[in-house]
Amino acid sequence: AFVKYVYHIAKNQFRQNSDIEISRSLVTLDNCVESYMWIVLEVCVPDKVNPLHGKNFRDVTKEMKNHIENFEEISVNELHDTRNNIQHKGTMIAESQAKRYFVIADRLFESCKTIFGIDWDFISLSVLIKNKEVANYIINAEKCFFNNDFRTCAKYLIMAFETAKSVRQLSQSGSLITIDKSNANSVASQYPSIKPLFDYMDKIEQDLEVLKMGLEYNRWKGYRHELNDLNPKNVLYSSQNQNNFDETKFPLFRETTQDIENWVRRNFSFIVETILMWEDSWDRAGKFVKDLEAVADALSNILNLNKK
Repeated sequence: AFVKYVYHIAKNQFRQNSDIEISRSLVTLDNCVESYMWIVLEVCVPDKVNPLHGKNFRDVTKEMKNHIENFEEISVNELHDTRNNIQHKGTMIAESQAKRYFVIADRLFESCKTIFGIDWDFISLSVLIKNKEVANYIINAEKCFFNNDFRTCAKYLIMAFETAKSVRQLSQSGSLITIDKSNANSVASQYPSIKPLFDYMDKIEQDLEVLKMGLEYNRWKGYRHELNDLNPKNVLYSSQNQNNFDETKFPLFRETTQDIENWVRRNFSFIVETILMWEDSWDRAGKFVKDLEAVADALSNILNLNKK
């Protein structure tokens, strides 16, 4: 699951569509591919793993040929060489070249079914989600997905995303924009001619909220469009109403079964990846706060010693 998560990080970096991020995506992808190969070798030839750790990367890819049919040894070696050039020489990589390596990685992960008995697409990332409530929603969504119950699957995906979003936004509360908005709204009500300007500023605030949450706008829009609400400030679901999920509020559930399935397939990975990204940022923020507290304690001790 962790290897698949790293792969999604690489894909997200690639989607940023800048030379630096595309190049970074290959460094991440190479780490992902190498981790996958070591796991394969742990399963297929555990006795050879420790000796291989001390050898050249090409010795690892050579061994992989014995366990994966049509393993693209030359291409995987090229990816690793490209990663070294990026990391150690600052080489920038063209989008077309990077796209080729992602195709190679996708073909490598097709071996997952043969080696581990599970399709790569069906590897669940829910085990990496720390919030138990959100994780349970995703687990239920996965069960519904495999049972072709896409309507209920969509329901659980919305519940998972909106619950995680509420936690994320709560951790970022206290924006001065929100505080000043009520004053601006009061002025706008007195002068109707400036209302269009106020509405425009409101749209800017919404876009800033999307950026603040670290969301890729087009994927966010793809998720919320069929729910008929692009305002990230609006709460579409509260865990307090778990047993009263109102499908009638959302146009999505008035669509055909095929349309709902298409929405689920488009948004499943986006929702899980976003939740993991938010939790990762919370972990790093928490560690940063602890580091600051440790520094503050150390400075306090130094000041106390100086006073004495």
